[in-house]
Amino acid sequence: MNLTQSPNLKPFRDYDEHEVYNGFFSANVTTLNKGTFVSIVAGASGNTNVFQNTNRPATPLLGIGPAYGGAPSRAVSYRSETKWKVQACPSGTVPLGVALYDVRETNAYGESYLARPSQERYEQEVVVSGEALPILARGLVNLKGFSGTATPGSGINYCVNGSGVVGVYTKGTSYGRFLSAADYEGYALFKVEL
Repeated sequence: MNLTQSPNLKPFRDYDEHEVYNGFFSANVTTLNKGTFVSIVAGASGNTNVFQNTNRPATPLLGIGPAYGGAPSRAVSYRSETKWKVQACPSGTVPLGVALYDVRETNAYGESYLARPSQERYEQEVVVSGEALPILARGLVNLKGFSGTATPGSGINYCVNGSGVVGVYTKGTSYGRFLSAADYEGYALFKVEL
């Protein structure tokens, strides 16, 4: 795991796998740091995540994604894509959870992850655009991507561009609470409660 590419989440995590949305959503961008609060992207005509309209894909989870590589127009190879999308949580939107993996197209050396062995992405906790992004709904993480001063018992009540804003913890309305103050690197133990 490379903390210089994704500085918002440390490796320590404590959660149940049943509290992770795994295999349902992909990011709507090509770069997203783990530890970012994410929310569901609404479709153009209704919420396509719930399929309220008739213009739905043939299957809700897989479709034709972006083309692979820079092949000439006569030789295009498409890859599969998870159609339900999430975004870095904007202001006024309730988050779905916290991204557990980075979304990246290339590694630290500029090589495409698609041309590298697939276990490299797993080891570095990376997905490429279109791949399913694991999202944590409930559990403990060492979080850094927040604004304000974290103190034990304080919480996050709203988000701005995927970053939580520290405030007074209120059970039922806060997105979670801090169990420790921020350490010398700025990380604090945070209990996600979404």
